[in-house]
Amino acid sequence: MQRKNRKTALQKATEYLARSEQSSSMIMQKLLQSGYDVEEAETAINTLRERHFIDDAAACRSQLAYMYEDSSQSMRQIHAKLIRRGFPSELISEAIDELDGCEDREIEAAMKALRHRSWKSGDRQKMKAYLYRKGFSYDVASSAVEAFIDADRERFMEEEEEDD
Repeated sequence: MQRKNRKTALQKATEYLARSEQSSSMIMQKLLQSGYDVEEAETAINTLRERHFIDDAAACRSQLAYMYEDSSQSMRQIHAKLIRRGFPSELISEAIDELDGCEDREIEAAMKALRHRSWKSGDRQKMKAYLYRKGFSYDVASSAVEAFIDADRERFMEEEEEDD
């Protein structure tokens, strides 16, 4: 009797997808945690793949694009976040390779990260260390810190001219 009231793995997986786009491995994990057996969960996922409701490559590209656009996260942070969401590393790397202007974007993201905190003018090393911990490369961190300091210097000069 209790079995009749329980949703099928396909119904449950469809509910998960209705909430948000997810990887097949994340849906599998959720189904297993909900008490479905492996065979039933795999059948549900395969059915959703056949019906084009699950496409890991498209979902990975979509989530990467979302995180890539406006965030102050490094590509390493984004990569790690996508791994936690159940996407294979190879798939993430392929999606990253498809992006244009990654280095420019990395510098902009690093500058955004620097803007989230207040810095003293002589804090170059602290700024770089902060960016390294955030997953930015040495070259990106150095370029971003110099650009950030230059922009800060220009803003300071503009403020002085306005005061005169």
